[in-house]
Amino acid sequence: MGVRAVSRQKEIPSVFRTDGILVEKGLPMIISKGIVISAGVDWLTGTARHATPDNGRAVHLLARAARHLKEAAVTRDWYFKGYVGVYGDGFAYGSRHDGVIVRLTGTTAATKWQHFMPLLDNVSRFDLQATVQFEEDEINLERHYADAMAQEAEHNGRYPGVRLITTYGKGDTVYLGSRISDKYLRIYDKFRESKDDVYEKSHRIEVEFKNKAAKAVATDLYGFADRRAAIVGLLYDYLTVRKLVPCFDKGVGLMGEPKIQRDTDVEKQIGWLLQSVSPTVRRLCAAGYTDVIYSLFDLEKPDKEQREE
Repeated sequence: MGVRAVSRQKEIPSVFRTDGILVEKGLPMIISKGIVISAGVDWLTGTARHATPDNGRAVHLLARAARHLKEAAVTRDWYFKGYVGVYGDGFAYGSRHDGVIVRLTGTTAATKWQHFMPLLDNVSRFDLQATVQFEEDEINLERHYADAMAQEAEHNGRYPGVRLITTYGKGDTVYLGSRISDKYLRIYDKFRESKDDVYEKSHRIEVEFKNKAAKAVATDLYGFADRRAAIVGLLYDYLTVRKLVPCFDKGVGLMGEPKIQRDTDVEKQIGWLLQSVSPTVRRLCAAGYTDVIYSLFDLEKPDKEQREE
């Protein structure tokens, strides 16, 4: 495995132009665009505070997380920044004196993140991915992007951390930015990395958002009906702003699709119930008005055996 980093003395052999042509040693070569075969959330880390006795978000987040992990085949103890909890199947949760944390990765993040968003007070990490499949094997795609990033850095006199990691048999990976920065881009050969025939001739573009950027992107994305199209558009724009030619078509961008109405979004309605109604209901139940609550909402009160289950 080798690592190639950018320096001022490095000679740049090739660069993407804005017309989508790669110029290498004076010879233009058309770079084909692939088809996005998947796009989604790849990581979510979020927290809910124990701000006041009436704040029900942390309690409900912990309960939902525990229910989710009941389906996991294997679990183990998890410790993270003072949180103590459980991890299994791409999902982790834990608690400490000031709140609850959840972390979703991979397929779990892609399919479950929107169910946890209404329960979160903050999102500290949020990763998006688009997997692009080509007609031909674009084995040098990461190297081309590394050269393009280096050329842009050289032109601007700024070096935000361009790294190309080459391997034997597992494909190459190019990184732009610092791992501790709020935005971090990586592009890699998904087929050679995964050895999965489903990803033959496919490469993955991932952007890792942290801190304020993570919360802003997650909140914005949550408001879209077609979130897949929104993710494709966001990643397209992310590359374009950095003077990199996207290897896929944009489709509908993050700013190009009308947002769904908040008052018709089921998840938002649940979030409102948890934040506004739940504290009052819990206070009344604690004061002995449980029967009144069941009566007001026309709910059937569970018998003793059901409660013990």
